[in-house]
Amino acid sequence: MKVRRLLVTMGLALALAVGLSTSALAANLPYDGSDPNSTGCSGSAWTPFFINVADGTLELRFSNGCSTAWARFTCLVGGCTNYNIFVQRQQDGKAYSNGVSWPSSTPRNAILYTLQVGDPGGWSAIACYNHNGGAWQCTGAY
Repeated sequence: MKVRRLLVTMGLALALAVGLSTSALAANLPYDGSDPNSTGCSGSAWTPFFINVADGTLELRFSNGCSTAWARFTCLVGGCTNYNIFVQRQQDGKAYSNGVSWPSSTPRNAILYTLQVGDPGGWSAIACYNHNGGAWQCTGAY
């Protein structure tokens, strides 16, 4: 029993270390995981891509001043529920993402957004959405 518990603990520790090391390699840019509003990055933001999705619109937002990107969903019906959004940046096989799962009801015209990912020149970011576990719908990459 002690050996089994030790093996399980070692397996979890190894899985955690691998997961964190992958994220740590990709997550080393300024503003990673920060709020675009509290950092002031939203002040220089614009929308390079948007798509219509179930119950609303999904935007890929980009800040020129901070070189960051985030996903922003606007609910256009009365009560959007059970949806997920995320933003992901990629370069050379490395990826870093931030997401939000929202099981509660979002009122009409409410906006939900993710935390930022750094998106300097040479990198690309996309925003994605899914509803009730359906297929992911993604914006173009910027």
